[in-house]
Amino acid sequence: MEALFGFIYTGCVDRLDRSRVSVMLVLCSMLDARGGITERLRARVQPQMAAEIFALSVDDKWDGSSEPVPKAPALRGLLKLAASLLTRNFAEATGTKESMRVMDQRTLLEINSQKSPV
Repeated sequence: MEALFGFIYTGCVDRLDRSRVSVMLVLCSMLDARGGITERLRARVQPQMAAEIFALSVDDKWDGSSEPVPKAPALRGLLKLAASLLTRNFAEATGTKESMRVMDQRTLLEINSQKSPV
C-alpha cells in the first residue's frame, strides 16, 4: 500500500523494490487502477518476473489441461503477458532459483505446449 500511495502523491514507481513489482502489478490490475500506474509497472516487468506473475494471476483451480484461466477477469491481460514472456523468453524467465521455485508442473506443461518446434 505504501508504494501505491507513493505513486498517488509522486506519480512515480521508481523507488518500488524490484521484488514487489509483480505483486503491485497484480494488485493494481485487480483494483483496475487508473492514472498510469499499471502501465508504468508493466514497463518494469522483466522476463524473470513472468513465473511469479503467472502464478499470482492463474486460478488455483486451473488443472493445466486447458488454456490458463485467470483468478479474476481483470487479470486476463496480465496472465497473457506472463504466459507470453515465459514462452518467448524461457531461458531468461526461468534462469533464477526464485522463478523456478514458483513454477509447478501444470505451468511447465502449459509453457511446453506453447513452444513452437524448432
